[in-house]
Amino acid sequence: MAPSALIKGGLHSSTNCDKMPKLRIILRMILNFKGGTVLASYQTTQRRALLGYLQRHEDEAFTASEVAKGMRLDPLASVKPAASTVYRLLTQMAQEGSIKRFVREEGRQYHYQALACGKGKGHLHLKCNVCGRLIHMEESRSRRILTEISRDMHFIVDEEQALLFGRCCGCDREENA
Repeated sequence: MAPSALIKGGLHSSTNCDKMPKLRIILRMILNFKGGTVLASYQTTQRRALLGYLQRHEDEAFTASEVAKGMRLDPLASVKPAASTVYRLLTQMAQEGSIKRFVREEGRQYHYQALACGKGKGHLHLKCNVCGRLIHMEESRSRRILTEISRDMHFIVDEEQALLFGRCCGCDREENA
């Protein structure tokens, strides 16, 4: 369907209702078209490569620059996005809750880490300040803690963003030995 026909017929006319999903795709492609490359699919490929890299290193947390450098050196990374793309995608993915973003005790930079469990909904995460290990708290225990905070403090925790920092038992034993 030509763009002029869409404008004349109107986007919300009853004859075009069944064409809305296709129309959105076409409009997105027109708006994102640059130099023969559709940016929407390009970003999706880079996003998958970025998430794949983080998932292969799920026990580690990285700054954005470390992710960009790691992906350039990683033979398994099918796509090597530019640093600016890595920064942008990491920010988007953290806002969506598909990865964790946090600041470590010793610094001011954001660190990013994949969630082995997928999204953070359903349970809280514990992050060791020493070794960087990410621990998934049991859902029932998380629920009790979140309910108690809500009831006693009149505060609703955004569990997708919540990350509790401390020391895991292994690092605590080493430090106290």
